[in-house]
Amino acid sequence: MERKRLALLIEDGVVRTGVETIIKQSNFASLGLCTFANISEFLKSRSNVEILLFDISPLTLIEMERALQQLQVCCKHTKVIVISPRLTMAHIAQVMEFGVNGFIYRDDLADSLLYSLDLVSGRCHHVNTCHGIACNQ
Repeated sequence: MERKRLALLIEDGVVRTGVETIIKQSNFASLGLCTFANISEFLKSRSNVEILLFDISPLTLIEMERALQQLQVCCKHTKVIVISPRLTMAHIAQVMEFGVNGFIYRDDLADSLLYSLDLVSGRCHHVNTCHGIACNQ
């Protein structure tokens, strides 16, 4: 089975299609892309991806914690970037405690997506504070 290097875990179909379009029109198109609508679907697929873009927007805090814990256990070598509508330092710190590699504020998604992928993939090594991005390297 060919390894897909990038997965989208985004429940909202419109957002998922938009992100997929941006990626397919970028230099990340060659990575091989797979998409999932929910965490259960992703976990059942046993996908072995390098980078997972995970929209936690529709999740409650308990669901988010459970999902991130599951990813920590089953996907130790996957770099996870979360998309969230919450932009407080406490929330970002809480998300990063689960070993997440990147954080994108949902309102900045279109502007920050490719830059975040550059950071997490190792193509870029500095953080532009003008974007709603946090990154663990």
